Amino acid sequence: MCHASANIAPPATKAMVTERDLLEGRSTQLAAGEGQGSSPSYTGTSRDRPRCSTRTQRTHSTNVCDMSGHVAADGASGSSRYPQRMINGSHVMLFSRDPEADRTFFADVLRQPHVDAGGGWLIFKLPPAEMAMHPADGAPSHELYFMCDDIDATMKELRARGVEFTEQISEERWGRPTRFRLPGGSEVGMYEPRHPRAIDL
Repeated sequence: MCHASANIAPPATKAMVTERDLLEGRSTQLAAGEGQGSSPSYTGTSRDRPRCSTRTQRTHSTNVCDMSGHVAADGASGSSRYPQRMINGSHVMLFSRDPEADRTFFADVLRQPHVDAGGGWLIFKLPPAEMAMHPADGAPSHELYFMCDDIDATMKELRARGVEFTEQISEERWGRPTRFRLPGGSEVGMYEPRHPRAIDL
């Protein structure tokens, strides 16, 4: 779910901007004759470059974290933070016995921003993401966990909206996890992390 990086050597005909160029306020232009379909280099100065914040956005007076998570102070998207990355996003798929009910849950209960891809097929914006690899004794699998700053307050607010939690909070070295049920029958994890957060990078 996190942004992944890859170093790709640019064609010799391009003058690619470097981090040092951006910090020193230099302007770099693409060389003439660049082929179509390639990504343009950043041509502004360090003053123009989008700056991102790692501060958590809070939207409730009870100091409950918004599930949209960390945002850039100037509205910069993840792709603008990493203009040279080959992979600049992620798309999570939840397979459900009742996808319409789960869409309604994410839209109306969790209040996640979304777009309609057509015919009521909603695609939801997710909080900034990170990914970790854990050992498995059985078959490989994947899990989705949301993160928040205050698990107790977040559970209280979500319960008031009718969310059913299937596990009590447990105290782990890496965080305080719990799980809640989706209308389609599956479960999603949520925890208050105690580990360093990669989304702050």
